[in-house]
This record gives sequence, structure tokens and C-alpha cells, in this order.
Amino acid sequence: METLPANTTAETELYAPGSLDFSAPRPSFQIGSFRFGNQATAGPEESSSAVRDQADLEAACTQEQQLDVVDGHSPSVLTNVLSQGDDNRSVVAPVPAVPRAGATGAGRAAHRVHATHSLRRKLADSAFQMGSGGDADKTFLRSMVDRLTTAGLKPPTVLVEYDQLNVEADALVGSANIPSLSNVLVGTLKRIVGLGGLKTAPLTILKDVRGVLKPGRITLLLGPPGSGKSAFMQVLAGRMKPSGYLRVKGDLWYNGVRPKDFNIARTAAYVHQYDSHIAGLTVHETLTFARACQVANERSGEFSAIAELRRYASQMDKSSTALLGMKDKGPATAKPLASRLGPKGPQKKSQTHPLQFGAEDVSEDASSSAGIPALSGPQPPAENEDVIDSMMQSMDGAGIMAELIIRVLGLTNCADTPLGNEMIRGVSGGERKRVTLGEMLVGNKRVMMLDEISTGLDSATTYSIVRQMTEATHLMGLTPVVSLLQPPPEVYELFDDVILLTDGQVCFHGPVKEAGPFFRSIGFICPVRKDVANFLQEVTTPKGQLTYATPELRTAHGFPASDAEIADLLLGPAPAMLLEVNEISSRFWSQTKYGAAMQDHLNNHRFKRDEGHAQALAHSDYALSRWSMIKLLTGRQWKLFLRDKALTNFRVVQVIIVGLIVGSLFGHLGHTPDRARSYFGVSFLCIMFLAMGSAIQMAIIMQTKGIFFKQRDARFYPASAYVLGQTFTQMPFALLEAAIFSLIVYFWVGFEASASQFFLFYFILICAILMQSCLFRLLACISPNMVLANAGGAVLLLVLIVSSGFVLVRKSIPDWWIWAYYISPFAYALRAVVINEMRSANWQQPNDASDPLGPTVGEVR
Repeated sequence: METLPANTTAETELYAPGSLDFSAPRPSFQIGSFRFGNQATAGPEESSSAVRDQADLEAACTQEQQLDVVDGHSPSVLTNVLSQGDDNRSVVAPVPAVPRAGATGAGRAAHRVHATHSLRRKLADSAFQMGSGGDADKTFLRSMVDRLTTAGLKPPTVLVEYDQLNVEADALVGSANIPSLSNVLVGTLKRIVGLGGLKTAPLTILKDVRGVLKPGRITLLLGPPGSGKSAFMQVLAGRMKPSGYLRVKGDLWYNGVRPKDFNIARTAAYVHQYDSHIAGLTVHETLTFARACQVANERSGEFSAIAELRRYASQMDKSSTALLGMKDKGPATAKPLASRLGPKGPQKKSQTHPLQFGAEDVSEDASSSAGIPALSGPQPPAENEDVIDSMMQSMDGAGIMAELIIRVLGLTNCADTPLGNEMIRGVSGGERKRVTLGEMLVGNKRVMMLDEISTGLDSATTYSIVRQMTEATHLMGLTPVVSLLQPPPEVYELFDDVILLTDGQVCFHGPVKEAGPFFRSIGFICPVRKDVANFLQEVTTPKGQLTYATPELRTAHGFPASDAEIADLLLGPAPAMLLEVNEISSRFWSQTKYGAAMQDHLNNHRFKRDEGHAQALAHSDYALSRWSMIKLLTGRQWKLFLRDKALTNFRVVQVIIVGLIVGSLFGHLGHTPDRARSYFGVSFLCIMFLAMGSAIQMAIIMQTKGIFFKQRDARFYPASAYVLGQTFTQMPFALLEAAIFSLIVYFWVGFEASASQFFLFYFILICAILMQSCLFRLLACISPNMVLANAGGAVLLLVLIVSSGFVLVRKSIPDWWIWAYYISPFAYALRAVVINEMRSANWQQPNDASDPLGPTVGEVR
């Protein structure tokens, strides 16, 4: 066994925490806008600036949820922004965290937040600009994959197999499809008596769809409108749930595993056709939130490139320790790599060996002699590994990854712009579509179903997005399916495979270059100047078949062979199909080698579940713990609450004005028996005003309900976490609203001037606000639209007021309505306010002066 060289101890002690010597010259390099290198050459001012930049970069490299840098120690990768040397070598100079001198805690926090926002963008720019100089082999993604390959790691892949997929729905027929009042009443009555509701007819959406989606190949889904593309993608992504009116049948496997045995919603991403976003959030905030909700921590058991590299580093440490004989030397003089990595990545690094992610320099011969096998695959120079390792570690943060996706999607100029809606100026329609796509891309899903992502985008942007996705698919082994309506030729050629879906049936599924020859073999020729993608979408329509059919096929079906005569026919009604969709589909499966190979694979060679990567499929319900989801949702809602200053200010002014009105109407009532009814009246007005003010929750919920459904289906969070986040956010405003109203009304009216009864009155108002807000939120959740929600809210307020016990006393409420009195939060709040006042000392005099021992005024009233 070899021993350590004489100078090994000094070199390893040099990189111990707090002992790094800046006097030694170190080579430098630059990536994008970052420069790393020799600090010894910097002057005093430059050195001070470098130290400040170090603290900034340190914060930027840390996850947003853990930004704190305490006492100069950080759990993130530490690199220093220094001047550029001459040799431009890619070596990272590790630097310990140095807090800014003389800065207060608040000042450091404010500076850190600002620096984090700025420097994470610089880091994302650096990663995005790698390879932009013309060398496509030097991109960050390719370098990252090479780094994983060097470490002997392979990202998990997912093979999707589906067989005999059938989707059928009961569609309303004729006038029953019109949502009129009579149809609603008739349909409801028929369902009650068991007649089945309105007239429907079965509608076939997908019919016997089968195929295989291979990892590492990006697939284009084409088809005319109404062909079932969205339904097909929803079934594959596990988003379509069977119901009484919707029937889904067939088999689906991910790596040989059925959807019931894993969480398909967290394994596959589905991008909707429609854009639904929170108007008050910016592009960056929307993508950061989506990233935080979808990426699990390392303890979840799901695949993480950073976690795998840490495990690899730990194994290399153990191998190096055994190799160099450090166990026989007593206490180790060199810090093992695993101890330097810490919970968030490498703290200090020197030049690394291709076999040792961050370990001290060990010769390759020594590694071979220890029986460590050489790793296959490309192995970049050791100095570049430090750069990639540092950047990969930094990408572990939600904010950094969101910034990178923003650059991929071309959203840099609007990253800090609110998404907006009809009332708030925000991003354009094409940018909103890209944000919809980015929400799912930040989640690192292995399978992606992207539905009509080019809507509102120009050709150049569509090409750029698809090109980036194609590169990621080939390098990371992803399994994406992209639906486009009219892709340009240069975009079409970026795809590996194409699926042509018509009337719910597969007419072709194979390489993009083989689609034209297949249709040529059955009698349809794509003209020279015709886009293949447009040809495929038209060739399964009656007029398209007549246009592209060969003269022989036209003559065989009784049509003229010349193009001139065909042009006249195309001006009239649509002719009959030359080849029915059933026949085209049958010929594809029987006459092409791709169809035959897929059938053979599904029948005889399906993927065996024990051959798949253990971390390819997600099994947990959610990426975060329940408490983490509640904190995240509360933070998002609180941010929206603070930004909606118009609503907040209006509500505060409204509370003050109504408080002044109530106080002026019932001011200084006194405590005589004839005033008791007036106290009931002012108590009723207080609760009624708070109930009406809570009705605004319906509008708030209706604005974000579609977003909630989308994120819930994608397993961002459960409904319980969403509701708790809404409730926690409303609590501070409920405290403020109740405090303002209580301070104005309570003492002006003349309620009992007692601290205990005032604070009990204040507490009752808070509970009334929260209870009635929850009631209106429930109504908004079960209402399909805002019109019905408003109508239901008016009826609900009427029931609450009538059954409160003030408009009609309890004994006057009919027996068949008394249940509303006992379940009404309005009634409970009113009784609590009245009892709190009537049990005070002011109402303890006898109701009958002639009977001093009789009941008091408060008890009688």
C-alpha cells in the first residue's frame, strides 16, 4: 500500500476550514460573466470588492429557503469572483465565507437578498451561455451529462407502453346541449327519479390506441382538430379520471409498472392548452413556486444528480482512504471529501481527478492498482469538473433553476413582470404560453406531455424551445410528446418520431422521415413544396385525400385523374374519403416494420418492471412535507395580499366608514331595560356587516380556482394545504379589521367598559369573520362560475339573516327551518355578542323592581 507523499499534509491542511492562504498565486478562468481566479494579484479595493462579491455569490448558490449565512459559514459551494489571469484555466479557487464588516443583521439580510437575486441571474446566464460561442459540445447540459457519465452515473429513463386505449363519453344531443334553465331543471328531476337525465349519445374519443414511447426520443403528435390529441395525452399523463359520463379503458405501463403502483401525476408532466396563472405573481415567482412544489428533497429517495454525485464522492473518499493507507496512520490529516460536501454540497475543493469528485489529487495508476475500475464515457478535464460541480450544486436551488428555464424559454425581458389578466397589465399571450410550459419544465419530470405549446408563439421562438427540448431529451433520456398544430418544416425536422392521430385512431407512429414514404406507399404523395407536417394533417381529411391522391387511386374510386378537374370538385361539398381512417390505421400496423415491431414488443417483449431504474418513478404523493407545503402556500398568498393594496385599502376604509355610521346611529345607548333591544340591533348590524364583507372571498377564490385545479392535479399540493394557506393569510387582516371596527363601535355605542368583555367581543368578531369567509369560499368552490356564485351568495346571506334569531326570534322560526338556525355561524356569533353584553354588571339590576330576588334584566332579555 502506498503512503502519503511528504507534502500531502501541508496541502490538505491548506484547505481546512479557516486556513486558506490567499497569498499563493492561483490560475483564473471565466465562464460567461463570472471570473474566477487569483486574488493575490488584486489591489486593496479590488480585494475588498472580491470579498463582498464572495458573500453575494455564496448566498446566490444557496437554495432560496436557506439563504442565511451565519458567522461566515455557508452550506453552499463557495467560489470567488476575482480578476482574470492570462492562462484562462478552468480551476475554481475555493474561498471561505467572509461577512461584510460593520454591517448590521438587517443590512446584511437586505444586501444578501438583493445580491442573491442579481447573482443567481448571472449564474444562470453563465450556464445558458456555455456553448454559445459555436462549440455545441460545451453546453452546460452536455457538460453536466458528461460529468455524470464520468462518475459512472446514468439518469433514470422511463419507457411508456400503452395498449388498447379506449375513451368514450356520453355527449348531450340536440337542444339538451344548451345550458338553459329548463334543461337544468328537467335534467335534475330526471336524475332524481332515476330516468338518467337529458338525452345523450356515446362519443368515441380514442379507439384501440396502442404504441411505445422510447426514452431519448422526442415525439411529435399531429392530427386535425377533434382527433383526440388532448385526450390521448391526458390518458398517458394520468390526468383523465373515469366518471359516470366518461369511460377510460386499456392498459398503460411506465417501465412495466401500472399507474396504480406509483404516482403517475408526479412522474409525468402535462402542459394544458389553456393558460391559467395568478395575475399578481411575476414570471420568476411563478416558476420558482412551481419548482419548489415539484422537486423533492434528497431524503425522499427520488433521483437527484447532486445527491448521486455526493454519494459517489463519499465512495471515492472511502476508496482513497483505503488506497493511501490513511487508516493505518492514526488520525487522518486530510479532511475526507464527504465531510466537506456537507448537506448542500462541496465546501472547499481543489483540482479534482476524473475519478474523484473533489478529492485530493491521486494518480490514475494508483487507482487502478487498488482495483477501482475505470469509468466509461467521456471524461472532461479535471479542472472543468470543478466548474460543472459548482454550477450543478448551485442549480439545486429553486431560484437558479427557474432563471435557467426563463432563459431557455426567452422570458428574460419579462422575468419581473406580473403575469396580469383582463384588469392588470402583464405579459403578452405568447409569453403566458411559455410560462405555462415553464411551470412543468422546472419540475425535472422524466415524461412530459406538452399540449399545443406553440399557440401564440412565433416560429423562431417555437424552434428555439423545441431545439432545447430535443437536446435535453437526447442527453438526459427524457420521454416527451409534443402536440403542435402547424409546425414549420425546420421544427418538424427536430423531432425523432411522429404520431398521426385521426378520429381517435393511430394512422402512423414512426420516424419523421418515414411518414412521407408510408403515405406514398398507400397512394398519397406529398408535393415538393408542401410541408410534411401540413400534409400529414390534411391527408386524413376528405379534401386532403382527393388533393394528394395519385391518379390511379382517384380513378379506382371513381374520381377524375387530372388535377384541374379535382380543383373544381374541391370547391363544392366535401367528397367521400378515398381511404377510411380504419383502413389507413390497419395498413400501418400490418404493412410497416415500425407498426409490426411495436405490436411484437407489446405482445411478446414488454418491459419488465424489475429492469427499470429504482428512482425513475415517483411513489410519494407530494414532493414536500405537509408543513412545508402550508408554509409555501401561506407565503405565496401573503405576497399576493400585500400587493393587492387597492383591495386592502378599500376594505379598511369601508370598515372605518361603516363603524362610524353604526356608532353614530347607536351612540351612548345607556343601560336601561328599554334599551336592550337596541343592543340586539347593533349586535346584529355588526355581524351582518362582517358577513357581507366576507362575501368578497368568492371573487378571490373564483379567480384562482382554475389554477388550484391545475396544480392539484399535478400534485403540487393537496386541497388541505391550500385551504390552510388561505386561512392563515386571512388571519392578520381579520385581526386588523375586527380591531378597527371594535375600537370604533364598542365604546361609542356604550358596551360594557371592561377589558375582559371588550377582548371577548373582539375575539367573537374575529371568529365571525373567519367562519363566514370559509362559508363563502366553500360556495365559490362548488359553483362552476362567478354568476352562479353571486346568485348563491345572495341566497346564503338571506338565509343567514333570516335564521339569525333577530329578524325572526327562535320561537317564531318554523320547525322545518329551525335546522338553519342551529347550523348558522351568523346566529352563533350574534348570540355570543349579546350574551357577552347581557351578562355584564350593567344588566344585573332586577327586571322587576318589586321583586329584587327575581331575574335580572340581562337574563330576561
